[in-house]
Amino acid sequence: MNENNPVTLTVPDKQVYGSGKGTPQGGDIAYTVHTETADLGGSFRVRVQVTWPNNGVGISESVIVTRQKAFIQ
Repeated sequence: MNENNPVTLTVPDKQVYGSGKGTPQGGDIAYTVHTETADLGGSFRVRVQVTWPNNGVGISESVIVTRQKAFIQ
């Protein structure tokens, strides 16, 4: 996470389709991607949860990230 880029802690849920297209194709399933970022004071925890119809729990993964200082030449 570049120190010059702002960190958005709240991101709206995004709906994606199995086909990878922007609109549903025949036979597609809509997945909901929920992203949470928590400021841990010097680092951030990013958690992504993917849910789909009939499975409100879905799957999730978290990662801890830190800022990278800009390289100046």
